[in-house]
Amino acid sequence: MPQHEPAWYVGFGIGLVIGSLVTGALVGLVPLLLGRKLAQPKLGVAGFAVCVLGSLVGGLLLSVPAAAVFSVTAWWRRRAQQRFSDAIRANDGALYLPNNRPDASSK
Repeated sequence: MPQHEPAWYVGFGIGLVIGSLVTGALVGLVPLLLGRKLAQPKLGVAGFAVCVLGSLVGGLLLSVPAAAVFSVTAWWRRRAQQRFSDAIRANDGALYLPNNRPDASSK
């Protein structure tokens, strides 16, 4: 087993941390950019931060699933917002629940 000087171990550790930060940032760009595109900037920034920290802790095994979860969540929330605004537009600016529609028969 080769013996290394202490400076080698310090350099190796610094390389591991920097490499982990770079890969976390690259993976985190997916939820960040998707969050901006889908009008969910806070969720995108949170996803970016979780990916960077997850990469430090567990590498790609933790940051890639986190990016997928945040990306799907941003898409799902945007879709729910669109459905809500479509429902309001369809009812002339009013949102009716299924039981309180003006034309619903009372039971």
